[in-house]
Amino acid sequence: MRKRKYWLTAGIALVSIGVLYYFSKTTLTAQAVIVEEVHAETIVVADDSGLRTTVRIPPGIRELIRTDGNYYITYKKRMGQSPKLKSIKPLEIVDGNDPDFAAQDPDRRFSYLDRLPTAKREALEKFLKERTLSYLSGFTPEDMMLAYLYGLSVGDPDFLHAIAYRGGGLPDADTFRKEYFEYAQHLDAATAVHYRYYDSISVDPETASENQVTALITVGIGTITDTMAFGLRKEDGVWKPDLYHAVVHRKDQATGRSEESQASFQFDLRGADGRMYRLRMIPVQERKSVVEHPWAGGIEGDVLLEGTYRLAAVPDGSDEPSDTIPLRFANASGAGDAGDAAQFNMSRRMNYAITPDDDGHTELPSILVISQYASSNGNVFYPFAIDGEGRIRHVLFDEEGGKAYGQFLSEPLEYGGSGEFTGSFYNNAEGLRTSLTYHFDPDEFTLKLIEERPTKLHPED
Repeated sequence: MRKRKYWLTAGIALVSIGVLYYFSKTTLTAQAVIVEEVHAETIVVADDSGLRTTVRIPPGIRELIRTDGNYYITYKKRMGQSPKLKSIKPLEIVDGNDPDFAAQDPDRRFSYLDRLPTAKREALEKFLKERTLSYLSGFTPEDMMLAYLYGLSVGDPDFLHAIAYRGGGLPDADTFRKEYFEYAQHLDAATAVHYRYYDSISVDPETASENQVTALITVGIGTITDTMAFGLRKEDGVWKPDLYHAVVHRKDQATGRSEESQASFQFDLRGADGRMYRLRMIPVQERKSVVEHPWAGGIEGDVLLEGTYRLAAVPDGSDEPSDTIPLRFANASGAGDAGDAAQFNMSRRMNYAITPDDDGHTELPSILVISQYASSNGNVFYPFAIDGEGRIRHVLFDEEGGKAYGQFLSEPLEYGGSGEFTGSFYNNAEGLRTSLTYHFDPDEFTLKLIEERPTKLHPED
């Protein structure tokens, strides 16, 4: 009897040891992968090193998995069995605090880099080392928002300067670094922490254009939702965060300087929504001088302002701008880019506002006309207006040859009534004065040429 009891106890012990050994050979793997093949019962995935693994999947999820998709997966593998899928998530929605994510590396902290697909994360890591912009050419605006937030999270002004839109009056790297550490780093770090649990990043389709978009990043908890809108512009074939004006704004707040007190000039405009706005010209960098030696662009004593600027539209009754854009000038023909630098003769009527107010056209928005000296015969005039969403819009000249940002005129653009604007230019070589009449299209924000009438300056000739 004792022998039988002994062998029974020994048998149970051996079975227990076998079970423990079996489960000790069960491993849990969590990693970012690319799904290379999708079958009815399995998927084939490859990790960053190219190592391929066949993983069994539950019934019914085959249609939910994309071939060539970037995913974060966890799977179990037991001795003698093929790996079995435990969880799978698109890489872009993985939470850095997910227990499965932490299983890969318990000491790993959240990083916005890990929200990027593997190939783009590697491209950004190469950019961090080499600063070669072409690595970012395939990044979407959403990808660049993650890159921007990564820069905030690590407090790297040199990286932020390297990816920033340069058309917004961006200073040199040393100046930017100094201003960033002094005025922006603390608040930017808080922004990076605030949005680490973001729900979504998307492009606002209502404001998107070929070379300019607004990215929206949304975070929520309970009944509270917070969304940050951030502008990006395409430059050098890359979507770049338009970030410097935010640094300037924080500098102004820290130094107690209001935008109103900084403005080189400002005008009251009526927006397309009928609301009144104060449109301000804010200097990014500016030099003031007085003309000592007369020339075609100024006489002795004229005051000149030269520099780079941004336009800010502030709705009536508000202290915060509804839109801010860098002031840039396309060539009068509309081809190419005449750059950022502007020069204003403040002693002449180079910049002015037109508010149509004749019967039947009071619904038209005001137009701000900004001009730049071109020759002794005239200036190039650039019109702007504010649309129904409070955004600052270029008003394009629409002529037979196409649309242009600016128009050379010898006499200023003026309102002629009934939604029409007039101007003229001289041709000294042929002795002609050509009068132009445009009709404002409030839907397209264009001035369409409807009449061109040349007349001889000296009919007797």
